[in-house]
Amino acid sequence: MLLPTFLGLSVLSRVGLCKLYEDVSDLPGLHYDFVIAGGGTAGNVVANRLSENPHVSVLVLEAGPSNIGVLESEVPFLSTQMFLDPTYSWNYTTTPIPGFNGRSVSYNRAFILGGCSAHNGMAYTRGAAVDFDRYAELSGDARWSWNQLFPYFLKTEKWSPPADQHDTRGQFNPHVHGTNGPIFVSLNGFVLPFFEGKIIQTTKELPDDFPFNLDPNSGNELGVCASARAL
Repeated sequence: MLLPTFLGLSVLSRVGLCKLYEDVSDLPGLHYDFVIAGGGTAGNVVANRLSENPHVSVLVLEAGPSNIGVLESEVPFLSTQMFLDPTYSWNYTTTPIPGFNGRSVSYNRAFILGGCSAHNGMAYTRGAAVDFDRYAELSGDARWSWNQLFPYFLKTEKWSPPADQHDTRGQFNPHVHGTNGPIFVSLNGFVLPFFEGKIIQTTKELPDDFPFNLDPNSGNELGVCASARAL
């Protein structure tokens, strides 16, 4: 049974069209080469990649509503309001966590076209290398390892100057970032010199407790650094 908030994104590459439908009865047809369940960050990326072939048609199905006109999604950092709205959230919680004295906490997953990217926190992170290596070990497939996936991270990214055009030398590692991909990534363009200076000073005075980390997108996420943003 389709949910009342059924939403279909029809990607018709043969004629170069991509159109949004909010009711299955509005679809131009019911036969597609690929049907993708879930219009989140993974589903839409897969659909985009598949639709590069002009000879296939792709249908993306998303249970949640459209993100068009949702101010909380369009404006960066208003996403906290979306977490509390069941219209845009799956309302998940974790199982009781021993380290939290047995408490459960909210596990925010977006119920909307665009998935959790619609939460629009503007943060860009690849995760830790050890996690990817663990996926590879558990699956028995080395292609899930950090080293195997790293070239694809570079391929998707286009490093860009920050909004204020400040000198970013010493604030990130250019060797772990791509320059020709579709996703624009940068550093925060609105700095707070006094505040940030104090934080960096802490890494110098207490390096064991607060180690400086030039770039967490290198696969090592531990430490204090400048944060990358997806533009």
